[in-house]
Amino acid sequence: MRKGQLSLRLMSGSPGILIPFRNQYNQIVGWQVRVDEVKNSVHVKSASPGVQAELIEQPNVVKITKDGDCIFEGELEVSKKIEIPFQERQIVVKIHKGQKYLWLSSANKNQGTGADGSENPLPVHVAVPSSHLKHWNSGTLHQTKSVMITEGPMKADLIADLLPERFYKEEISEIGTTVLAIPGVNAWRIAMPVLKDMGIENVYLAFDADLVENQKVRKALIDFATELKRVGYNVIIAAWNPTQGKGLDDTMQAGFKPVFQRL
Repeated sequence: MRKGQLSLRLMSGSPGILIPFRNQYNQIVGWQVRVDEVKNSVHVKSASPGVQAELIEQPNVVKITKDGDCIFEGELEVSKKIEIPFQERQIVVKIHKGQKYLWLSSANKNQGTGADGSENPLPVHVAVPSSHLKHWNSGTLHQTKSVMITEGPMKADLIADLLPERFYKEEISEIGTTVLAIPGVNAWRIAMPVLKDMGIENVYLAFDADLVENQKVRKALIDFATELKRVGYNVIIAAWNPTQGKGLDDTMQAGFKPVFQRL
């Protein structure tokens, strides 16, 4: 704030990059913050009154107090419930891993609003090449034959810019240059109304390989593909060598491109 000027603090929390979520009408319908520094947090799961836990040093040095007096200080394993004996009872604490991406929300404030601005599901980000974005008028429905779906808006924006660089025009006519980003594979249902609204025929699934190694995530991906086929979409899996890049954006930045397998 400059001297003599008033300012209004509109945001609080961790510093980072503010990322817009654009819908199929080029309207900003949500925001995420990519935090500069991911910080863990500690929570007391079970204890007598007056017990508090504080993370005094990242990532896992915890101080536990009872009515202000220190009863424990030391390193604890992250993401695991830890039992600490105290006066013939057990204090149960857990360190939660911090998140790299946070939703901009005031849902926990008086008359606040959720990340989507209402009671609707979380937003789906619709990414197109930067050169197309400046010609896309807000309020105009973006319709196309094919979309690629991945996780995360920054990844989607980068892939959308790289698609015309890595593929020939004949290939682009099939693949398209539109990429949808959902918050995670488990949130696939929120993409279904968007696909219908945009008149999509071909859906390319392009999720990081390490994500689908998780059993629950893999099941969600199978459920997503099954529902897409049931509704009538052509479903294509985008695959790449993990040594070329963790995600499709990394792979394409390195000069490679994926192969496609129709289900």
